[in-house]
Amino acid sequence: MNQQKEKTPLFSKSHQPGESFNKHRKIYHLFGLLIPLIFYFNTFDYLFTTSFKETTRSISFYILLGLNIFLWIVEILRFNFEWWQDLFIKTAGKLLKEKEYTKIHSSVPFLLSNMLVVGFMPKELAVLSIAFLLIGDPVAAYVGEHYGSIRFKNGKSIQGMLGGMTSAFLAGLFFLLLVTLWLDPKSPFVLWNENGLNGIAWMVLVAGSISAFLFELISGHGLLDDNMTIPLGSSFVMVWTYSVLTGLSFSEILYSWRDLLFPH
Repeated sequence: MNQQKEKTPLFSKSHQPGESFNKHRKIYHLFGLLIPLIFYFNTFDYLFTTSFKETTRSISFYILLGLNIFLWIVEILRFNFEWWQDLFIKTAGKLLKEKEYTKIHSSVPFLLSNMLVVGFMPKELAVLSIAFLLIGDPVAAYVGEHYGSIRFKNGKSIQGMLGGMTSAFLAGLFFLLLVTLWLDPKSPFVLWNENGLNGIAWMVLVAGSISAFLFELISGHGLLDDNMTIPLGSSFVMVWTYSVLTGLSFSEILYSWRDLLFPH
């Protein structure tokens, strides 16, 4: 009689931990906060005069597109020329995971996801989705490494996931509090208005912060790592939630690709 294989539980204290916390990498990622800050505060509107509908959005998109092309060229070169790979590892080695020596490194999906959310998402949701990654992910990694006792098959822990969700929610709450009190009291994502609490904004924030780390849990490696899945996944969930609650279609919520790419 054939013996049945014992099923591995989804999560268990016996699963091995995932990747260790890399402080150099996490500090480097925090510089990515410049992207949503430049975008939200329309920085390029003060530097350039264009006929784009939203100057900063379009210029940011094209800059990120250029950086994406540059990084893809770097990746192609380092996987085809040993001397380039050696130079790359000597230069950026402290910022890399060991598996990134032979796979696409995380800046590629990070800039690609940023380009897409900056290009098409409402400003508040773009900032939230990037903040979930840049603030929530380091917290999840730290909590998971130091306090994670119950782990999934992929080595990630329940404690780390909950830490990521909580810190993402608090970061988003802080940002929307600034929006409500100072930055844009007329935004549809203010936490409260003259009618009381804005339930839509709260539900969008909760949906986004929770979904961000569900996507992080199932993220893979290379192009589909958490630098891609957290911003894109959470922003999609927030747009979907906002659409369901308001009755607006996706085309009414997302920014027009024509306005993004072409000046008027």
